[in-house]
Amino acid sequence: FGGMENTSATTLHEYVMLDATVEDSVDSEALVSHELAHQWFGDLVTCRHWSHAWLNEGFATYAEVLWYENGRDPDHGRKHLLDHARSYFDEARGQYVRPIVCDRYEAPTDVFDRHLYEKGACVLHHLRLDVGDDAFFRAVARYLKAHRDGSVETIDLRRAFESETGRSLEGFFAYFVETKGHPRFRVKHAYDAATKRLTLDARQAGADDAPFFTGRVRCRVWFMEGDETKAFEITGREQRFQWDLRDDPVGVRFASDGAPLFEISFERPDGFLETQLERDDDLFGRVEAARGLAESRTKRAVETLIGAFDRERRWTHRTEFASALGRARTDAARDALIAALADDAPRVRAAVAAALGAYRDSASATALRAAIERESHPIVLAEALRALGRTRDVGALPVLREHAVVRGTWNDVVRRAALDGAGAGGFADASSLARAELADDRPDLVRAAAARALGAVHAESERKEEARRALEQALEGGFHVARGALA
Repeated sequence: FGGMENTSATTLHEYVMLDATVEDSVDSEALVSHELAHQWFGDLVTCRHWSHAWLNEGFATYAEVLWYENGRDPDHGRKHLLDHARSYFDEARGQYVRPIVCDRYEAPTDVFDRHLYEKGACVLHHLRLDVGDDAFFRAVARYLKAHRDGSVETIDLRRAFESETGRSLEGFFAYFVETKGHPRFRVKHAYDAATKRLTLDARQAGADDAPFFTGRVRCRVWFMEGDETKAFEITGREQRFQWDLRDDPVGVRFASDGAPLFEISFERPDGFLETQLERDDDLFGRVEAARGLAESRTKRAVETLIGAFDRERRWTHRTEFASALGRARTDAARDALIAALADDAPRVRAAVAAALGAYRDSASATALRAAIERESHPIVLAEALRALGRTRDVGALPVLREHAVVRGTWNDVVRRAALDGAGAGGFADASSLARAELADDRPDLVRAAAARALGAVHAESERKEEARRALEQALEGGFHVARGALA
């Protein structure tokens, strides 16, 4: 179901093969770099017990970030890390939380989840931020050399870092690896113009007897001219920091080094967010500001967001700003997205199309149908079809039906997206389409999409029995089909 890092004979699933129609917007480098990293983390040195499997998978997943950061560009690496964090948060908020090192499972694959992979990768990035780049990579080298051709537990990694840094990291590993959850901060600020003193109050969420994060947090303040960064030590669940400034602030950011596992609620004036959006040099900070402005939804906030989207040239940032415009859900934001459906970059057009799916109005649906009519890029076309379904427009289903039988695109991405759109729209008449595409002679990925669509269409239906029987039969259809049917 992905890659397998067998020494000297790594295998990858067939879906990793690209063609000329998608190579400008999709790459297989994350999976290839992941399996390559396993030659060290998992093969040269392997976990002694499955409960410590993050030492294999967390490192391999973080290696994807390092590859993009060094082999592509830092922004691509940051975007990949941001996506890893979101993947973990989706599981933590929507399904369950557990410690990364956890010995409660029925089968080893039970722990091969987003905590093991994505959270594990984010923890390694936190560790890198904590000790610095030089010490981080020296400690990793020490760990590999000391345990070459052997098996390890988490304590072995910790000891390598402690030997290299001369510090106790017991608290770090206890919190991030052996405790469930992640740091959640509610931050408030106040500024006294007479004394030029900024006060930051940070409270960590959770029960009073639950573990809380302790460690260094860097904060950044912007002035009309220049900026300043300062590190604060968090030692309690509630903390107050006071910062004497040289001038009045026009922006402030908590945790300005972009620690991926920090979940921060920090209300600030639109003006502060505008400054952060325009002047922060970190993708995490700009995304935080963009989402804050989208939630504000004031005319000025949306205009600032549109301006940032129009001026930005990097696809990593434009795709995130497009997503924020989708969250804003104002007419001005929608119109900016409609105009951007003509963008030159396929990744950006795809993100714009996806963002328009948040708008359930005729203008968005009309624009998406027009884009589908003229679009030749399979990835963009797929996102437009999914988004059209989410608008729940009455004219969407005929378009989705037409594209659900389109053959010959890379990994059947267009057919699958049309089925996703039909499911997202909840169209009752889409049931027959989903059942037809669930037939045994359809490709596995198409059948999986059809199973998901059938479940979505009947989720609120009074007549579930026929759909349930079809999904139960699909459970025998192989890995991908069974996953779709279970969902």
